[in-house]
Amino acid sequence: EILATANLAPSGGNTQPWHLYVVTGASLNALTEAALKHLSGSRGSGPLEYKVYPKKEDLPADLHQAYMSRRIKVAQDMWQLMGVKREDKAER
Repeated sequence: EILATANLAPSGGNTQPWHLYVVTGASLNALTEAALKHLSGSRGSGPLEYKVYPKKEDLPADLHQAYMSRRIKVAQDMWQLMGVKREDKAER
């Protein structure tokens, strides 16, 4: 149930650039405590944690490649479903 729900989660740019971990018990308690401690002093202050569309120079090469591959694949699949050819920039 957790994995099925996580599979539907949106992301910035619709790239789903995450890895999913399921924790329970003491690990879940420790993670929850750490997250609450981190958030308690920072709600609404400071810059966003990440950019939706990060710059190439801000990412390690392998991460940038994975990110861009996912973005391109999502776009290509979307165009195909819409019946739009990649070369047709006006329709994209």
